[in-house]
Amino acid sequence: GSGEFGALAQAFVDRAAGLSSLALGLHFSVFCAEDVRFISRAEVERETAGTLLTERLVIEMIEACAEWPMRELPEDFHHPLISPVPTLLLSGSLDPVTPPAYADRVAAGLVNSRHVVLGGGGHGSIPNPEVESCVRAILAEFFSGSAPAALDTSCITRLGVPRL
Repeated sequence: GSGEFGALAQAFVDRAAGLSSLALGLHFSVFCAEDVRFISRAEVERETAGTLLTERLVIEMIEACAEWPMRELPEDFHHPLISPVPTLLLSGSLDPVTPPAYADRVAAGLVNSRHVVLGGGGHGSIPNPEVESCVRAILAEFFSGSAPAALDTSCITRLGVPRL
Protein backbone atom coordinates (compact mmCIF):
# COMPACT_ATOMS: atom_id res chain seq x y z
CA GLY A 1 0.00 0.00 0.00
CA SER A 2 0.81 3.65 0.22
CA GLY A 3 2.06 3.55 3.80
CA GLU A 4 -0.66 5.99 4.84
CA PHE A 5 -2.36 4.60 7.93
CA GLY A 6 -4.23 7.69 9.13
CA ALA A 7 -7.66 6.51 7.96
CA LEU A 8 -7.14 3.10 9.53
CA ALA A 9 -5.99 4.66 12.80
CA GLN A 10 -9.01 7.01 12.80
CA ALA A 11 -11.39 4.08 12.23
CA PHE A 12 -9.78 2.29 15.18
CA VAL A 13 -10.17 5.36 17.40
CA ASP A 14 -13.81 5.76 16.36
CA ARG A 15 -14.56 2.09 17.08
CA ALA A 16 -12.60 2.02 20.34
CA ALA A 17 -14.46 5.07 21.63
CA GLY A 18 -17.77 3.20 21.29
CA LEU A 19 -19.63 6.07 22.92
CA SER A 20 -23.39 5.95 23.31
CA SER A 21 -25.30 9.11 22.43
CA LEU A 22 -25.64 9.95 26.15
CA ALA A 23 -21.92 9.43 26.76
CA LEU A 24 -21.10 11.43 23.65
CA GLY A 25 -23.20 14.38 24.88
CA LEU A 26 -21.52 14.25 28.27
CA HIS A 27 -18.13 13.98 26.58
CA PHE A 28 -18.75 17.08 24.47
CA SER A 29 -20.14 19.04 27.43
CA VAL A 30 -17.02 18.43 29.51
CA PHE A 31 -14.38 18.29 26.79
CA CYS A 32 -15.56 21.41 24.97
CA ALA A 33 -15.90 23.56 28.09
CA GLU A 34 -12.81 22.39 29.94
CA ASP A 35 -10.29 21.56 27.23
CA VAL A 36 -11.06 22.35 23.61
CA ARG A 37 -11.85 26.03 24.17
CA PHE A 38 -8.22 26.52 25.20
CA ILE A 39 -6.69 24.90 22.10
CA SER A 40 -5.59 27.10 19.19
CA ARG A 41 -5.37 25.89 15.60
CA ALA A 42 -1.69 26.91 15.52
CA GLU A 43 -1.06 24.72 18.55
CA VAL A 44 -2.87 21.80 16.88
CA GLU A 45 -0.75 22.09 13.74
CA ARG A 46 2.47 22.30 15.75
CA GLU A 47 1.65 19.40 18.11
CA THR A 48 0.23 17.02 15.50
CA ALA A 49 2.79 17.51 12.73
CA GLY A 50 4.14 14.14 11.69
CA THR A 51 1.69 12.13 13.81
CA LEU A 52 -0.38 9.21 12.56
CA LEU A 53 -3.76 10.87 13.07
CA THR A 54 -2.53 14.34 12.04
CA GLU A 55 -4.65 17.33 13.07
CA ARG A 56 -7.95 15.95 11.76
CA LEU A 57 -9.41 14.65 15.03
CA VAL A 58 -8.59 17.80 17.02
CA ILE A 59 -9.84 20.16 14.29
CA GLU A 60 -13.11 18.19 14.15
CA MET A 61 -13.46 18.61 17.92
CA ILE A 62 -12.76 22.37 17.69
CA GLU A 63 -15.41 22.71 14.97
CA ALA A 64 -17.96 20.62 16.91
CA CYS A 65 -17.31 22.59 20.10
CA ALA A 66 -17.86 25.86 18.27
CA GLU A 67 -21.51 24.73 17.95
CA TRP A 68 -21.85 23.00 21.33
CA PRO A 69 -23.61 24.95 24.11
CA MET A 70 -21.38 25.61 27.12
CA ARG A 71 -21.20 27.88 30.11
CA GLU A 72 -18.31 30.05 31.12
CA LEU A 73 -15.97 28.49 33.65
CA PRO A 74 -15.49 30.08 37.06
CA GLU A 75 -12.42 32.31 37.47
CA ASP A 76 -10.71 29.79 39.75
CA PHE A 77 -11.39 26.76 37.52
CA HIS A 78 -7.70 26.11 36.85
CA HIS A 79 -6.58 26.75 40.43
CA PRO A 80 -5.50 23.69 42.43
CA LEU A 81 -8.30 22.17 44.48
CA ILE A 82 -7.70 22.36 48.23
CA SER A 83 -10.03 20.25 50.36
CA PRO A 84 -10.15 18.13 53.52
CA VAL A 85 -12.99 15.96 52.13
CA PRO A 86 -12.05 12.25 52.17
CA THR A 87 -11.07 11.37 48.61
CA LEU A 88 -10.04 8.16 46.86
CA LEU A 89 -8.21 8.55 43.57
CA LEU A 90 -7.96 5.52 41.26
CA SER A 91 -5.62 5.51 38.27
CA GLY A 92 -4.54 3.01 35.66
CA SER A 93 -0.78 2.87 35.23
CA LEU A 94 -1.20 2.72 31.44
CA ASP A 95 -3.82 5.48 31.12
CA PRO A 96 -2.70 7.88 28.37
CA VAL A 97 -5.62 10.27 28.97
CA THR A 98 -5.42 10.84 32.73
CA PRO A 99 -2.13 9.23 33.83
CA PRO A 100 -1.28 8.67 37.51
CA ALA A 101 0.87 11.81 37.54
CA TYR A 102 -2.31 13.88 37.08
CA ALA A 103 -3.91 12.30 40.16
CA ASP A 104 -0.69 12.88 42.10
CA ARG A 105 -0.94 16.60 41.26
CA VAL A 106 -4.58 16.74 42.36
CA ALA A 107 -3.84 14.77 45.54
CA ALA A 108 -1.33 17.42 46.62
CA GLY A 109 -4.24 19.69 47.61
CA LEU A 110 -6.45 16.94 49.01
CA VAL A 111 -5.12 16.53 52.53
CA ASN A 112 -7.32 13.51 53.29
CA SER A 113 -6.78 11.48 50.12
CA ARG A 114 -5.33 8.19 48.94
CA HIS A 115 -4.15 7.45 45.40
CA VAL A 116 -4.34 3.82 44.27
CA VAL A 117 -2.69 2.93 40.96
CA LEU A 118 -3.87 -0.17 39.11
CA GLY A 119 -0.92 -1.70 37.32
CA GLY A 120 -1.77 -2.51 33.73
CA GLY A 121 -5.00 -0.49 33.91
CA GLY A 122 -5.97 1.88 31.16
CA HIS A 123 -8.48 4.73 30.98
CA GLY A 124 -11.65 3.61 32.74
CA SER A 125 -10.69 -0.03 32.64
CA ILE A 126 -9.77 -2.70 35.12
CA PRO A 127 -7.19 -5.13 33.72
CA ASN A 128 -8.59 -8.43 35.07
CA PRO A 129 -11.32 -9.97 37.29
CA GLU A 130 -9.02 -10.32 40.31
CA VAL A 131 -8.17 -6.63 40.20
CA GLU A 132 -11.86 -5.78 39.74
CA SER A 133 -12.69 -7.73 42.89
CA CYS A 134 -9.90 -5.95 44.76
CA VAL A 135 -11.08 -2.51 43.59
CA ARG A 136 -14.65 -3.31 44.62
CA ALA A 137 -13.41 -4.22 48.12
CA ILE A 138 -11.40 -0.99 48.38
CA LEU A 139 -14.39 1.06 47.21
CA ALA A 140 -16.74 -0.69 49.65
CA GLU A 141 -14.35 0.05 52.51
CA PHE A 142 -13.99 3.68 51.43
CA PHE A 143 -17.75 4.25 51.08
CA SER A 144 -18.39 2.60 54.44
CA GLY A 145 -16.54 5.52 56.01
CA SER A 146 -12.95 4.34 56.35
CA ALA A 147 -10.34 7.08 56.23
CA PRO A 148 -8.43 7.03 52.95
CA ALA A 149 -5.08 6.49 54.72
CA ALA A 150 -6.50 3.46 56.55
CA LEU A 151 -7.83 1.66 53.46
CA ASP A 152 -6.55 -1.87 52.98
CA THR A 153 -5.08 -1.87 49.48
CA SER A 154 -2.89 -4.92 50.08
CA CYS A 155 -4.88 -6.92 47.54
CA ILE A 156 -3.26 -4.86 44.76
CA THR A 157 0.19 -5.84 46.06
CA ARG A 158 -0.81 -9.47 46.72
CA LEU A 159 -1.95 -9.86 43.13
CA GLY A 160 1.49 -8.76 42.00
CA VAL A 161 0.00 -6.07 39.81
CA PRO A 162 2.92 -3.77 39.03
CA ARG A 163 2.77 -0.03 39.51
CA LEU A 164 4.44 1.28 36.39
